[in-house]
This record gives sequence, C-alpha cells and structure tokens, in this order.
Amino acid sequence: TVTATLPAEILLLLWSKRGRGLNGLSRDKWLEMAAEELKVAPPDDAGFSEGWLPIASAWQLVGNDAEAREAVRQPIEALPRMTLPERVIESTIEICQHESFDRASSEKLIRDAAEMCQQVSNLRGRGNYYARLSGLSRKLNHEGLASELLDLSLSLVEKDGLGSVWQKETLTQEARAASWTAKPETIFAICAKLEKLNYPKPVYNANAYGHAAIAAARHNDRTQFFRAMLLTENALAPVRVYDYPNYLYAVRLAEANLLHRRWRAAVIVANNIPDPYVRASLLFRIMKDAPQEIRTRNLPELFERFADQRYASPACAGHAEHR
Repeated sequence: TVTATLPAEILLLLWSKRGRGLNGLSRDKWLEMAAEELKVAPPDDAGFSEGWLPIASAWQLVGNDAEAREAVRQPIEALPRMTLPERVIESTIEICQHESFDRASSEKLIRDAAEMCQQVSNLRGRGNYYARLSGLSRKLNHEGLASELLDLSLSLVEKDGLGSVWQKETLTQEARAASWTAKPETIFAICAKLEKLNYPKPVYNANAYGHAAIAAARHNDRTQFFRAMLLTENALAPVRVYDYPNYLYAVRLAEANLLHRRWRAAVIVANNIPDPYVRASLLFRIMKDAPQEIRTRNLPELFERFADQRYASPACAGHAEHR
C-alpha cells in the first residue's frame, strides 16, 4: 500500500520497486497516475504546485493544450487552501511564469499573493517577496502594480539613523525587483551606488551584482553576464563560505547560472553551500532541466531526506525521464 503523498516519493517508489514493468505504460497513463496522486495531496505539500506544473508542461509538449490548462488550474484553485503564506507566494510566482497560464488573471493572483506577504513575520523576508512580486508584475506588464509593490518593499526598510544601512537595503531591493526586466546596465548603476556607500560589509554588494548577472542572463547578454559573475565572486572572495549568512549570497551565483543554462557551474556552486536544505534545493532545480549533470550515486538518499523540498517533484520527473 502506497501511503506517501508527495509526488517525488510516489514516483521514486514506483520506479525503484516495479522497474521495467512500467516501461510499457503510455504517456497518457503516466500523466493520469501523477495527477491522481496530486489530487489527494494536501496543497501545503511542498511539491504540490511544482508537481502540477511539470504535468502541464508534459501535456503541452505532446500538444494537448486543454489538459495543460487543466493542470495549471489545479494549483491556482488550491492557493486559498494553502495555510503557509510562503507557499502561496512561491506557488503564485511559479504559476504566473508557466507557458500554459492564462495571464489575464495574473494581476489578481499577484495581488492575492501580496496580501499573503503581510503574514510573513520576518520583515526582510516580507520585503524580498514584495520586490520579487514587483519584478514579476513588471514582466507581465502590470506597471502600476509593480510600482505599488516596490513601494511596499521599500517601506519596510527601517530608517533608524544607522548611516548607510538603510540605503544599502533600499538599493538591494531595487536591484532585486529590476532584475526581472531591466537591462544589466541598470543593475550595474545600482551596484555603483552601493559601492559608494563604503558599507563595512562589502559582501552585501555581491547580492546586487548577483542580480545584475540574473538580469544579464534574462537578456542573454553573455558579456555582461560574465562581468557580473566576476564581480559577484570578487565580492565573495574575502569571505569564508561557511560563515552564516554570507554563503546565502552564493545562491545568486547558482540562480544566475541556472538562468544562463550553465548547469555544471551551478552544480559546483550548489555543492559548496553548507546548508544541506539549500544545497538540495539547488540540485533539484538543476536536475529538473539537466539531470545528466547530477551524480546518481546519492540520489535515493537525497530524495528520501528532502522529499518535502518544493523542487523535489520536477527533479524526480527530470531524473526519471533521463533514465
């Protein structure tokens, strides 16, 4: 009896226990099996939205647009039943970028996600979400909403008289939002302002340079991408990677490499991040599109330990397809 609900666990169990007996199943049957597992999974399972979206992509790939739209509809309808605000926000960001998503409803979904931001207790985390939703809004041509959300993000920066601290936070959030649509030159201008602050912890500049690399990757600008990556690594160089929380800024390097499809470079960055949960998150994101780059020796343990990680479902799907 299968008692697990997470799609990654289900797929791994089927693959490992039944082996070649499943090879004869049609693609429609596979997708129907995956959908049935997700329909009984609670929406707060980490793989819920990220399980439905690969199913939508698969239906789209074989030309069944109706089923693709239905697969996208499932996580949208589940958003109000998610109890974790972070899950609602992250799922909304993923859904709104999917090819089969009807963008006519994007403004409402983003506004709903912005309301959930108020339930995020950590003020910096809340500001980060507002900035990300601002960038997404501008990408979807909701200019007014984008400005409104960026203002909300900046309003959370505490201007407590600590000199350049509040300016650093403000510029960082501007870079985070701009990286969705702006050219890398725009982010470099923000980075220049950060450098002039002479803030005593220059590692924070790495965050902004990482956003410049992300912007360059989105614009497919190789010259500016490698310039930004070099400056990001230069800012990180004096700092021990194991000093918390500085290693978290290395995530920007991995995200930029992912967007630029530099899979091997992303793997190297991920494997040097000490937090096992963050490391698994990045490896799963790589595995979704480039499973051949991940060593298979420790995969069963990785899936078992981090099956509740939000990218586990598409990672398992990518690995199964590769095999």
